Amino acid sequence: MTIQYALTRREIVSSFFKSVFSSGKYRTTILMYCLVIGGLGALRAIESHAGTKSILAHFASGVVAFAIFAPAFLFIRAKTAMRSLTISSDGISTQIGQISGALLWNQVRVIHESPSSILIGRTNGNAFYIPDRAFANPEQKAEFARLAKQWALNLP
Repeated sequence: MTIQYALTRREIVSSFFKSVFSSGKYRTTILMYCLVIGGLGALRAIESHAGTKSILAHFASGVVAFAIFAPAFLFIRAKTAMRSLTISSDGISTQIGQISGALLWNQVRVIHESPSSILIGRTNGNAFYIPDRAFANPEQKAEFARLAKQWALNLP
């Protein structure tokens, strides 16, 4: 099944926040990234023989920096051109202009359907945010979500 859509920068950043708040699995992935970045800051403080307060401050600043940097990075690097996205039993393929990519279903961590979109979150924290306007009708959206979940979970 193939769909086409384009997103605005605002939609991309907004979808990030919606996804974090609506999907526990996606939230966990993003939280893990925050903790890793915070941990790296804390390690740097430990290596410099800083005190406990400084270590905690470095950890907290790393977490906050990632939480701020992630949506800012999304805004700057947003791909707003028309996207073609195809799902099949083999996985997902996508193309924006001359850029194309593919991933297998085992690289998908979450498929979350909301009243206004579908989120397909990858194991690396990247995600596809698919707005309702990508679908011809609600039935096509439901079928897309059903097939994606079936293939991602290896259901018959």
